[in-house]
Amino acid sequence: MMSRDLSRAASLRLGWALCAALSALVAAPLQAAVPQPEAYCFTVADSGDNLVFINKDGDGFVDQGPTGTSTMEAIAFNPGVSACDTTTSTRPDRAGCLYATAGDDFGFLDYDDSWPVVPGPNGNDSEFITVSTDVGSCDLDGNPSTGVGGAEFAINDVDGLQFDLTRTDASTGTFVLWATERTGGNDVIFQIDPRTGLVDATPTPGFAGGASCVRLNGPGLLGDIDDIAIDPTDGSIYVVNNAGGTIDLLVEVDPVTGAGSIIGNFFNPLIQVQDMEGLSYGVDGQLYGVNGGPRTFYRVDKTDALAIPIVQFPSLGDYESVDCLTDNLITGTVFYDSAADGTLDPLDGDSGFGGARVLVYIDIDNDGTVSGGDVQLCENPAGPPPPGFNLACPVTDSTGFYSFTVGQGNFVAEVDTGTLPSGFSLSTDNIEEADFAADDWGQEDPDNDFGFSIFPASGGLAVTKTSNVVGAAKQGD
Repeated sequence: MMSRDLSRAASLRLGWALCAALSALVAAPLQAAVPQPEAYCFTVADSGDNLVFINKDGDGFVDQGPTGTSTMEAIAFNPGVSACDTTTSTRPDRAGCLYATAGDDFGFLDYDDSWPVVPGPNGNDSEFITVSTDVGSCDLDGNPSTGVGGAEFAINDVDGLQFDLTRTDASTGTFVLWATERTGGNDVIFQIDPRTGLVDATPTPGFAGGASCVRLNGPGLLGDIDDIAIDPTDGSIYVVNNAGGTIDLLVEVDPVTGAGSIIGNFFNPLIQVQDMEGLSYGVDGQLYGVNGGPRTFYRVDKTDALAIPIVQFPSLGDYESVDCLTDNLITGTVFYDSAADGTLDPLDGDSGFGGARVLVYIDIDNDGTVSGGDVQLCENPAGPPPPGFNLACPVTDSTGFYSFTVGQGNFVAEVDTGTLPSGFSLSTDNIEEADFAADDWGQEDPDNDFGFSIFPASGGLAVTKTSNVVGAAKQGD
């Protein structure tokens, strides 16, 4: 439907995309492995409605087994809750909940086998536990009296779900849960109250005219929405828009009016990209996708819909949905410490330093230091980093800020002193510790800061190293 001007992509980026696509196509078969502590995604394959784990670099494929449903097309992980159904359950205190829909049924998946008594048919780790057997109906014009068949629309085929980490629903106290419904015309966008499994009658920020749902609308758009994804960095909403899986568009949607702006066709210069059915962001703002027939896991560029294949799933088929809000973030600042006091204080003339490289390690022995058995996660000189982690080490921006995405586990970070100015002397220690427990999801360990001062070569004040005194004390440091 739309032509693609490949000249828009920089030559280096395009070359990397070609290499990544080729590597994914010829990759060795995946070996089953426990995905933790690596950052991974959930996905559901329509063949058997099986729940699958996949690490974000394509390794660690795990088939958790059937969900006990036959119509599951949407999942959404909420990292900001301590239990799935706190009002009725005695579920152990496990952070995060993986919600799902099957037709118009709403519930959650027992992805970690933490429910000792399962009311469903199979008792697998992936068991679907129902919260509501009817999501209900939504109102397209703000006037419920028009009734079903008019502007009142009955929900019976939920095709897309994702939580919005930038918006909190005032009435539920949880992250907003966006959803899409398959219709005979342009599909409908609405919100679900995860506590009840019903259409949220007071959506956030609110649809035009007081409606509780809105149709996708705009020039050049197609009828179907196969999934929805919300950028956790700015709240922008994206959908997979297609016509029966034959033409796939990445579309940005206005959260109030439902007006869609076409980013472009999902594309790759080396392989055909089609039947994109699942879409999700990670906490770090990276967009991912899965498709049906080719059963491939992609990394997607939200600016132009370039889809870079990570890996082809080794089994099952027709992957309908994906959710990757399972990351944790390590953040901090590298700064020029004017007072050489080990604290970041602009009133002292301190300022962030751009271009510094930070190294992050798995703290294998959990001793809070970089020691012989620890594994460097980025640009590892001994070989590729372990599965599921970033390939590039974080480099500070113009404000000195950096961030790095990890899963669960114990980590340490240090600044690469070779990227600091000549004549520097550290005013803080060169070690920061960040620990994420097995039940930590979507968390941030901030203030992993590194300070330095510069003194004349002829001498000057001695610099006393301090131990993690940047801002408020951090737990675990």
